[in-house]
Amino acid sequence: MTKNQEKSLYQWISERKYLITLIFFGIWMLFFDKNDVFTQISLSNTANDLIQEKEMYIGEIEKTKQDIKWVDSNSEKFARENYYLSKPQEDVFIFVEE
Repeated sequence: MTKNQEKSLYQWISERKYLITLIFFGIWMLFFDKNDVFTQISLSNTANDLIQEKEMYIGEIEKTKQDIKWVDSNSEKFARENYYLSKPQEDVFIFVEE
């Protein structure tokens, strides 16, 4: 390289130093930083999955609460149907549908 080319290269860099710094900063933040874009996308997806899982568990809790209320009000029926319990001197018949 000749002196003129070196000077023009130096001049080109000095004229665009802010642009070069911005590009370097952008590349650094996109790929090399601890909180790069790919990590943020992964964390966002994980957060969304956890929110959906939380909503599913809230629904399950509500269903379980309703089941508990039903069992409290119909405990004899629940015991007879699920555990085949009977009173003394009483026969239990189980019908199996095929």
